[in-house]
Amino acid sequence: MAKKTKEEKQKEKEEKARKKEEREKKKEEKAKKKAEKPKKKGKKKGMSVEEKSKIILNIYYEKREPLNLKEIEKFASKRGVVYQSIKDVNQQLVYDNYICSDRIGSSTYFWAFPSEGFNVRRKLIEEFDEKKNTAKQEIQKAEQSLQAETEARVDTYNDREEKMNLVANLKEEISEKMQKLTLYDRCDDAKIQQLKNSIYVSREACNRWCDNLYILKEWMLASRRDVSLKELSVHFPGLKSMSFLT
Repeated sequence: MAKKTKEEKQKEKEEKARKKEEREKKKEEKAKKKAEKPKKKGKKKGMSVEEKSKIILNIYYEKREPLNLKEIEKFASKRGVVYQSIKDVNQQLVYDNYICSDRIGSSTYFWAFPSEGFNVRRKLIEEFDEKKNTAKQEIQKAEQSLQAETEARVDTYNDREEKMNLVANLKEEISEKMQKLTLYDRCDDAKIQQLKNSIYVSREACNRWCDNLYILKEWMLASRRDVSLKELSVHFPGLKSMSFLT
């Protein structure tokens, strides 16, 4: 085998270096593409009712004109509010006095202006303040009444503690007697009558089943000529000892 010249060796070396450089370049390009590839977005979180209400209210403030339901559904859905929930959220804003509504002809129109929103919120704050003050006055009156009643409760005869002990003793005595009374429950007329009624119902049911079994026995003897009463009693021993209750 002929020896390679210096030039051939140099060419092979350069070729290897070129191929190595190409491989590294390809690796870099792959890594770059992988880095630039957009990450998969997670599941988008749905809007809360408060966020939906804010979006719909801002639409009214921006438009500054009456809108019907279809128009507000169109504008709100473009801003990401779920179409099916727009009607309910809009109606709730009407109930909360953030939006005004009126029927004109066959259509209902809604509107709200920034100044009206401020007035509505101010009115709500005033109403809550009034309720708070009323509640404070009622609490104050109740405390004064309690104090007056406490001061008026004077132990005139100095026997309050003695009476309280007597009441406690009587309650304890009543509890003991009630426990003893439960021992005589079986002598209670109402419970005895209830027991008699249960016995009557049970006896009627038992006799009804006995009658059904007698009819079944007669049918079996009549329909199966090759079966005797003795053989039937062997297979159904209960039929032999069965009797009606009186």
